[in-house]
Amino acid sequence: MIRRTFSYCFSAFTFAALSVTATGCLFFGAGGGACEVDGKQFSVGEEFTPAGGCNTCTCLADGSTSCTRLACVTSCTHNGKVFNEGDTFPADDGCNTCTCTADGTVACTEMGCAEPACIVDGIGYNPGDSFPSSDGCNTCTCTDDGSVACTEKACLPCEYGGQTYQTGDSFPSTDGCNTCSCMADGAVACTEKACIACTYNGQTYQPGDSWQASDGCNTCTCSDDGLVGCTKINCP
Repeated sequence: MIRRTFSYCFSAFTFAALSVTATGCLFFGAGGGACEVDGKQFSVGEEFTPAGGCNTCTCLADGSTSCTRLACVTSCTHNGKVFNEGDTFPADDGCNTCTCTADGTVACTEMGCAEPACIVDGIGYNPGDSFPSSDGCNTCTCTDDGSVACTEKACLPCEYGGQTYQTGDSFPSTDGCNTCSCMADGAVACTEKACIACTYNGQTYQPGDSWQASDGCNTCTCSDDGLVGCTKINCP
């Protein structure tokens, strides 16, 4: 026996003796009894999930089917991130574009990606890209022929606290609570946080200072916030 099924989707309305107070779809099957949807048979009263996966249908005694009509929102997962249907995002190769499709799969363009012209320290650069030189004070540029051209300024060292530092080096300030950096022109730039001193047994200490505790076997240190912290080993 071949059962033909017809469907009608609606909003709330009244037609003849039939009053519909909700929004949904009805599927009418010739011959009554069981329902047939998408080639599958369902018994009277049976609930099932139609294509789309977010609505629920019920098989009625007259062979028709009543379904909810919720808006189905499809999502895709790619590299641990969730995207909604229609969202676009960069492909892993950095030059193609991917789209979240209606069936929950990710579709990406398949353009050929140009290889970076220059590779420096494992990083690819295209012609015209500029980036810092490894010496910290010069700048390099990727050229059209794939070679790298860098400026050749003399990198000036920094002198601070009797020590010599190279461009880009970071080191503690003499105040014990700030940090300094050696600049490309040989100047030293330091943060300017307010340093809070510590007082212990009438003595004043700067952040970072350490000294012997009054018990003679533990060590105390002045922290950046002006608090004194001491070890707590048992003294003989």
